[in-house]
Amino acid sequence: AEGSSYSQGYVIRQKGMTMFHSGDALADQELLRNVGKFHPDVVFLPINGRDEIREKQGIVGNMSMEEAVLFAKQLSPRVFIPMHYDLFANNGFDVETCRIHAEKTIPQVKTIVPLLGKKITIQL
Repeated sequence: AEGSSYSQGYVIRQKGMTMFHSGDALADQELLRNVGKFHPDVVFLPINGRDEIREKQGIVGNMSMEEAVLFAKQLSPRVFIPMHYDLFANNGFDVETCRIHAEKTIPQVKTIVPLLGKKITIQL
């Protein structure tokens, strides 16, 4: 493993498509540099964020919606898929707010919101 983060992310290449799943990572220059080398077509990034209340509950937290959208903008993928927004009631985020923000901030990147139990198909 490379880097100084306790979180793991994965780059997956399949059928000419490169995807990055960040896991619980926080956005920083080291991660941007390492992932940027792969030029991902699709990025899966958490949007639930972190704050003092969550830290007091033992929840480390992830990228915020703003950080995830900026990270996606810096990587220039073709598709952004927000994640970590609705699994736990006390550690989520409004995914519709994220979708609207992403479509305004990075209109050249398609935002796909996965819904529980629904299949998504990614076509480049």
